[in-house]
Amino acid sequence: MIIQLLIAVLIFVLSCRDGESQVLATKTFATIYVALVDERTNSRNRSREPFDCSSILEKFGVTRVQIEETVRFYNEDFRRWKEFYAEVTALQEESIRKVPATRR
Repeated sequence: MIIQLLIAVLIFVLSCRDGESQVLATKTFATIYVALVDERTNSRNRSREPFDCSSILEKFGVTRVQIEETVRFYNEDFRRWKEFYAEVTALQEESIRKVPATRR
């Protein structure tokens, strides 16, 4: 009986934990990162003032907490960052291919 109760509690805790996980998928995280970099690069205000990224986060429907949890997740294993930057590079290359040659 006690073992069954412990298993039930463990399943409940793990299922709640999975539901609360706010780590973004690699492609989503990379897409948001590219949008943030593009916005900062194209911003009229390139001063040293803090960059307001709230509009971009709203556009993608994510919160600062999700970004922070995702960064913590990636910091646990550097190979995740390698995968992330490979995705960023692919997105940037795709973006460059879409720009007409006359605008490059």
